[in-house]
Amino acid sequence: MILRETYTLSNGVRIPKVGLGTWLIPDDKVTEAAGKMAKDEDMEFLKTVAG
Repeated sequence: MILRETYTLSNGVRIPKVGLGTWLIPDDKVTEAAGKMAKDEDMEFLKTVAG
């Protein structure tokens, strides 16, 4: 599954191929649901931005 796949950088560090960004989601409830989904799916990277 792509959520578990990673890239290996030249220094050996592995990073996820897919991350979830929430910056442009206009509705707080949708943002909260997206965060819960990411947690439930064991996503390794969730980036949030406060305006």
